[in-house]
Amino acid sequence: MLAGLRPGVRGAPHRAASLLWFLGTYAMPNPETATGSNDPDKLAALVVDPQRPEVDRERAFAGLRPLIRRLAVSLSIRLTGRVRPEFADGAASEVYLRIDGFMPGGPFAAWCYRTLHNWMTDELRKESRRVRHEQEAARSRPEVQPVDPATQPFSAQELAQVSTWPLGQRLALFCLTGLWRLVHGGTWQEWYRAYPPGDEPLLTDPFPPAEFEMNSDSQQRGDILAQLLQVRRGTLNVWVHRCAPRLRELRGA
Repeated sequence: MLAGLRPGVRGAPHRAASLLWFLGTYAMPNPETATGSNDPDKLAALVVDPQRPEVDRERAFAGLRPLIRRLAVSLSIRLTGRVRPEFADGAASEVYLRIDGFMPGGPFAAWCYRTLHNWMTDELRKESRRVRHEQEAARSRPEVQPVDPATQPFSAQELAQVSTWPLGQRLALFCLTGLWRLVHGGTWQEWYRAYPPGDEPLLTDPFPPAEFEMNSDSQQRGDILAQLLQVRRGTLNVWVHRCAPRLRELRGA
């Protein structure tokens, strides 16, 4: 075609330049076309290719999302008997975090399946350990008997020692036993207004609130306190269980 453009003819150089631009433009490969937009193996290879522009890598990963979600849904049903939203919705992010482990040339679907399986089984193990821990804590049922009204208030020396105990454990034990009444008002306010440590205060005056004080059911009182402290019921039991021996040692009980 270029040979037919004779030198000296008006406009020929311009037409030749236009033709070269046209051919050059259509000779440049489109990232999606070059990798095969429907081929997950090629898309994954593009994602892990550090030489490709970031925009192309992100576009390629977007093309992998439907496959990742299908695999996640299938695995979730297989492992738990149902579609867990945290698995279906979080799968793409987890795969993206681990995508550098994919070796170009291999089947992406198989690699993705193994990656999701390892992630989900690890999460399920953590969940199982957490539930077991809470159940064991609940079964321990630490003794939190109401305090004898005749018990002497805490001395300054005793309060100084109690102040070294973890704040959450201290508040939980003193509320459930009623010992908070034996702590000097100013000291008690300093304690609960500092909870949680290093963050915005959660507890307001008065603490414990009337809802807690007027409830005579120990189980319900524990539930109310756990909600106020924003911890699990099992965690609250663990706190009391760990702190109760210190109190017995302090008061010689």
